[in-house]
Amino acid sequence: MTRARRIAFWIAGALLALAVVGVVLAGVLLAPLDRQVVVHWDLAGEPDGWGPAWTYLVLIGVCGLLLAGIALVFALVPAPAARPVVDPEPIELAPGELAAWSRRVHVSWGFICAVLAAVAVTAAIAGLAIAATSGRAWPAVLLPILLLAALGLTGGWRVSAGPTGLTVRGLLGVPVFRVRTRDIADVVAVGVHPLRDFGGWGIRGAIAAGGHWCTGIVARAGEGIRVTRVSGRQLVVTVDEAALGAAVLKAYAQGSSAPVRSGRPGWRRGGDEGGEGE
Repeated sequence: MTRARRIAFWIAGALLALAVVGVVLAGVLLAPLDRQVVVHWDLAGEPDGWGPAWTYLVLIGVCGLLLAGIALVFALVPAPAARPVVDPEPIELAPGELAAWSRRVHVSWGFICAVLAAVAVTAAIAGLAIAATSGRAWPAVLLPILLLAALGLTGGWRVSAGPTGLTVRGLLGVPVFRVRTRDIADVVAVGVHPLRDFGGWGIRGAIAAGGHWCTGIVARAGEGIRVTRVSGRQLVVTVDEAALGAAVLKAYAQGSSAPVRSGRPGWRRGGDEGGEGE
């Protein structure tokens, strides 16, 4: 067992123990009180919402179990093996021939289920808070809505490479990330570990070698394309067949093909089927 997984197990155990202690302590403190307790205060610090005493027990227990479960998932899911950086040769194009490459990628079904579970838990908590405060805590419904919106906007991507450069577009049409061909200094296929490299999934950021900013579009662990701009800034996107996509980009970035003209005397298209997260 690696050191990181041992730490994750310890964190999961500590969170679970804290949840149990919190529930027991809250139960002891709430026992002598009335069945209805204060659950909300206004901006002046005056109580303006009451609810059943067991509300606190449920909130503490659910939050503790959720956090412990997340830590346990990180401890049990094996980290992918390190993948070497692949510097592919640019594809060869005949004069006037064009090439395009496109793939779809989305987060794993396990990740989707985890987000939906979090949405259900936060929605239930929001419902309890709203009921206990006679509707005053209605902003609590924004959290599950934001979680669903984040999943919809960052849960799947269409990655395309061609004469104009690299385009990464959300499956809903937004957001969109582009690197123009003229801005590409280097492109390689790399192995990506979401937690190690970017601290998680989705649209992430990290400091790359040399101190330049690196934007990560991270749907899952595994292979991905890393594009380095002329300015030194980087864009990394996880996608299957990353070496092929990098080869297409490199062909145009290095000017190994003829200039793009009107009409299409030759056209090669590769990798148009979707890929699934791991």
